[in-house]
Amino acid sequence: MKRMAVLMGVVMVMGLASLSIAGTTDSIYLRVTPVSNVSVNIVQTAYNYGTVDLYNATTVNTTAIEVKNDGSVNANWKHKADLQATGTVPWTLVYAGVAASTNEFRLWADIADTQPGSFADDAAHRVTTTNSNLSNGSNIAPNPDTGKNLWIKLEMPWKAGDSSEHTATYTITAEAVP
Repeated sequence: MKRMAVLMGVVMVMGLASLSIAGTTDSIYLRVTPVSNVSVNIVQTAYNYGTVDLYNATTVNTTAIEVKNDGSVNANWKHKADLQATGTVPWTLVYAGVAASTNEFRLWADIADTQPGSFADDAAHRVTTTNSNLSNGSNIAPNPDTGKNLWIKLEMPWKAGDSSEHTATYTITAEAVP
């Protein structure tokens, strides 16, 4: 009987010991999908150059046009322009070293703290009808409270087929920095 009690005690101790060191494991998959909120905001909805002489007259906006990266990631800005169907005779945006002629105009753009004294006639500054890199518009950090100053230089046609007001649409596209 004493043996039985000792044996029973050993079995109970081993049983308790095995319970204290026994365990199981489990895993969980943690998944996340990053959201890149890429966004640009041209604060003003329009800019009016007013009346500008023909024959190669050029003008730059006199007050900065504010542009903000109101997304959540650094962005590169690309730009382009398209002429709306305004006026009785349509105008054409020309570029790449072509001088503006009859019913043709040119645009240049730059991001700068103050109005540039001049705009280089290069791909970085020319505004075309297809998206191209905006000068100084690369790796713009998100800041919905403070914007960058956009300056756009307009070169008028040498001759126009009408004296109506013409409107061009200038577009900035934001792309996330890889």
